[in-house]
Amino acid sequence: GPIDLLVSDLALEDGRGDTLATQLRVTHPAMQTLFLSDAATTPSGHDGASSVLHPPFTPVALINAVRGAMARRHHA
Repeated sequence: GPIDLLVSDLALEDGRGDTLATQLRVTHPAMQTLFLSDAATTPSGHDGASSVLHPPFTPVALINAVRGAMARRHHA
């Protein structure tokens, strides 16, 4: 089925989260992405389908980021 939202760290052990998102968007073009990232890491090719949440963050901040990403998906 479709992937609505990918939540990924940008710094993965075997690559980068933004590379994963780019690969998944080939088959899931409407997918939104929420990256978790320290301040030193930013996604390459940042687009309107991606947002970044920097730790430390509260559960409420995570919920709001997910809601925002899903709202962008429904308005895209």
